[in-house]
Amino acid sequence: MGNDSYKYQVDERKKYQKIEAVEDKWIRIHKDFSPYVDEHILFRCMKEAFNLVDIVMGNKIYGFKNANTPANTEKTDKGELYFYDNLKDPINYTEARTFYGKVTILKRLGYAIPDEINEIRKFRNFIEHNTETFNLQYFAETYNYDKAMELIANLGYTLYVLGMLRYEYIIPAGDILLAHKGDYIGNGNEYYLHEIISSSVFCNVFLGYDVKKKKYVAIKEIKQYETLDNDKDLLMHMNCDNLPHVLDIINYNRTFYIVMEYIEGVSLTKVLNEGVVTYDCAVYMIRQIAKVIDYLHSQHRMVHVELNPDNFLVDMNWKVYLVDFGVTKSKEYIAANDPSSIYIAPEVLEGGVYDQRADIYTFGMMVQVILRRVQDSAEHEEEISGLFDITRRCVGINPYSRYSSANEVCGMLYEIGHSRTAQYENMQYGRDQNGGFQTGKPWHEKTNSGNTNVENTEGGQYRHMKPQSGKTGEEGGNMTVQQSQGAKCPRKIILGIIVFLVAAALFAGGMLLGRFL
Repeated sequence: MGNDSYKYQVDERKKYQKIEAVEDKWIRIHKDFSPYVDEHILFRCMKEAFNLVDIVMGNKIYGFKNANTPANTEKTDKGELYFYDNLKDPINYTEARTFYGKVTILKRLGYAIPDEINEIRKFRNFIEHNTETFNLQYFAETYNYDKAMELIANLGYTLYVLGMLRYEYIIPAGDILLAHKGDYIGNGNEYYLHEIISSSVFCNVFLGYDVKKKKYVAIKEIKQYETLDNDKDLLMHMNCDNLPHVLDIINYNRTFYIVMEYIEGVSLTKVLNEGVVTYDCAVYMIRQIAKVIDYLHSQHRMVHVELNPDNFLVDMNWKVYLVDFGVTKSKEYIAANDPSSIYIAPEVLEGGVYDQRADIYTFGMMVQVILRRVQDSAEHEEEISGLFDITRRCVGINPYSRYSSANEVCGMLYEIGHSRTAQYENMQYGRDQNGGFQTGKPWHEKTNSGNTNVENTEGGQYRHMKPQSGKTGEEGGNMTVQQSQGAKCPRKIILGIIVFLVAAALFAGGMLLGRFL
């Protein structure tokens, strides 16, 4: 056991001789260290941080000893003293066996070790001479997050003084702590991050893999945990067809990660930028967008404020999902980061008071963009004109001139084109028997064979197709769907068929009546 312990100490000293290894370990400690974890994790982080500093201090001392020849030595009953020409006091390397002794030696070598390190020494001495159970009890009663953070900061400053940690890494925050492709997140490494599939100033979205349940998920990383406005229970109990199911919310890297079901599709922005849609498809998407906004307003009193086509995902059945929800931003932050967005209500950009009418404004602007992409608009001039009338009230400069609620907007949409949209919804969301889109696939590019490939291109939220089973995000293949043209029945033909059927029924009835007479 003694030899094994010595070998382990030697290996650890070798591992942390370079600043890169020290900084990497220090960041990994801070990924677990947050105000939202229990005392067990805080206690473990404190021990790992202390051990790292202890090893680095020992490396510095023995590095000096190996690099410098003493002018004289003197043996005493407390150990051998080493005298150096450039040092005022001799060095007793025997003292380096204890944490306090290392601090003493390093101060003699000229390192400005903070005096607060003595408080950490007391913590170290206590955990070394008591059982783990008693340590946790003592830690929970004596140290809260703020106190533990103070000790961690002093340890980080010590590493900085020793030249083994950059100043901005003493208490790492922001982008330093954010996850990267290939990382595992969670205190138990529950989720693996394949790749970033969407990024904004507020969050990153990863294609992730649930290690325990063995399935793909979408993982949203909130760049500032203060922006998570809703608690875990609220998000996980949302129940709307146009919202991805929230599977888990974890705190890691001193921020939050929202784990959601993975949905294959592309952003509404990509749909609108790369193609056109039919009237039926446009109305179907518009009604879904209004429905999910109404759900957030009426069921959860949630105002999104910054809705735009990038926030919506369209799957292969033309079903629309709001994939950016549960994260609210201050109006000052929005105005500073996206002041030119056509979708943000004027009162938000001006820093005024806003409510759910701000989302209604955004909805109106989005609908106008969608309607301008309708490819068969000439056939539906009356309906489209009615929809534009609705949007003009939605985007009124005065918030009180707009619709008072999203539910009122849903009612207006229901009246326009109801029969045609209802018929479209009953056609398996617009797919024919071969699985193709009856209304076309606006975001796909045609190939010579008539097939279309959903490509992993930039610019769309959740734009990547799920990797094939057993393969990583890099190896996953694209999804291919069959091209088919929609069979559209003009109104005149439908009317003619109805007239014919009515006439035939009357004729048959007349014949039957003639027999009885």
